[in-house]
Amino acid sequence: MRRCLFLLLLNVVVGFDESGFLHWFTSELREVCDAPLQFAGTVPTYLENATFVQTGPGRFSFGDTRFTHVMDGYSKINTVAFGRGAARYTSQFLRSKFLNESMAKGRIAPSMFVGSVVPPQHWGPAQALGPNDNNYIKMRQIGVQKLLLADTMISTAVEDNFVTFEHDIRSRLLSLSVPGVPWKDDLEPKADMCMLGTMAHGHEDPDTGIFTGAMGCFGMAGSYHVVFTIRPEAPTMRHPLAKISLPKGRSASYMHDFAATPRYIVLIAEPLFMDLPKVLEGAPLGRGGLRTTGDETLFQIVNREDGSVRTLSAPGFIFGHVVNAWEENASGDILIDLTWYAANNATTLGWFNRWQLEYLQEPGVRESWPRSKVMRYRLPANGSVTWELLFPEEKGRNDFETPKINEQYTGLKYCVSYFMQFHSDEYRDGGRNSTIISSSPMGAVGIAKRNLCTGEVMGWYQANEYPSEIQFVPDPSGTAEDDGVLLGIVFNAKANSSYFHILDARTMRMIAKADLPIKVPFLIHSSFFPAR
Repeated sequence: MRRCLFLLLLNVVVGFDESGFLHWFTSELREVCDAPLQFAGTVPTYLENATFVQTGPGRFSFGDTRFTHVMDGYSKINTVAFGRGAARYTSQFLRSKFLNESMAKGRIAPSMFVGSVVPPQHWGPAQALGPNDNNYIKMRQIGVQKLLLADTMISTAVEDNFVTFEHDIRSRLLSLSVPGVPWKDDLEPKADMCMLGTMAHGHEDPDTGIFTGAMGCFGMAGSYHVVFTIRPEAPTMRHPLAKISLPKGRSASYMHDFAATPRYIVLIAEPLFMDLPKVLEGAPLGRGGLRTTGDETLFQIVNREDGSVRTLSAPGFIFGHVVNAWEENASGDILIDLTWYAANNATTLGWFNRWQLEYLQEPGVRESWPRSKVMRYRLPANGSVTWELLFPEEKGRNDFETPKINEQYTGLKYCVSYFMQFHSDEYRDGGRNSTIISSSPMGAVGIAKRNLCTGEVMGWYQANEYPSEIQFVPDPSGTAEDDGVLLGIVFNAKANSSYFHILDARTMRMIAKADLPIKVPFLIHSSFFPAR
């Protein structure tokens, strides 16, 4: 065994029901280990001996204290391990130092959060000096080491079952607050603070297994970004590729993601910055710990061979995720597709504050919140950056996030993408939808499929059911870009339960479904680890 607009107005649109939306963000304290799953339908044989992993917040309060932001909950890991004709499900909380300290205190322990804790705790500097190892963004693997990664330079090593906590990997500077092992390199000067990390969405070379990440640092001589690589045989050692100084007076950017092509790593240095004095005063990130300005967004283009850097700029924006990036052979231009938000808005902070529970719980605020856009930026070999809105025929009604593609097309020109869609379309007729819905509630959550080459619009939506991010798994015998399946976990508010589903990625029809033994709250990113 392994260890283990107002809602009342919007509801007149036929077919939509978001009545259980807020229940998606409530705790599930039960844990299970290796629970057998019974699938109805056909599970593709190419999933055998593979593991699906998805992490996210599973608990939103402790004792008399509670979180006020969706993404501050206690990390919980969900796995579906496929065997030959069978599958098993595990869901367990990450036994981090943060969880252990909370258990010892009987309440939420000091740490850095996006939202406030209720009642107010007045932790001051203790917040920044807390364990801060509540990692839940995405499971990765470097060599044979499984790592649960986030947007900091604290990485959590877990055992081969993807669930059992082993230790944290962190800066030597954090040795007093975070137990574990230090990074075995000298990438961080002793006097500098390298708190920000683009790790969860780091890039893995499929041929060599080399992982590329980035971090943002605050130094005595100014702020800077570092791009580094980690080799599969030594997952605790970072090798510098480029150190990128920032213009005088500009801080390191918070970057959840970056772009990668065969020849380049592109940091998208958005005008979203950590306010260190505010953080040390105890301000949550969404309540003063982060700030956004009217500065430009910088594209820092790093040559993966020699580490040379060139920088281009565009009017400031904030982005959530990169859909894909590639190089255009004829021109040498780099194209980047990404989810886009307006900068210089202290209320929204791009995508951050949309997930404050006080905003989600108020229908008028929730429905009027700015929606994401999908934009394409062209970084020319010579000249100025240009950009365009993708899916313009949808007139800004779509609201896409957490993009997924066939990863065989990462860094290459592509056509097909999949998204979580808030304000979902109805997707009638087995996934096809000839008419884009003009007004559905934010809590109508679906899975969107878009083909940039053919204009195909497809998706999946079920009333009062809430799918988290999906994972595309290609069919090894397929020839088309969308030959494969989508794996994911859905909260069914009608039954206060959850299920695991498999969709045909070409038709968007469900081909298999298994009920899960416990409810699964809102999840963050999914990962798939094929049989080795």
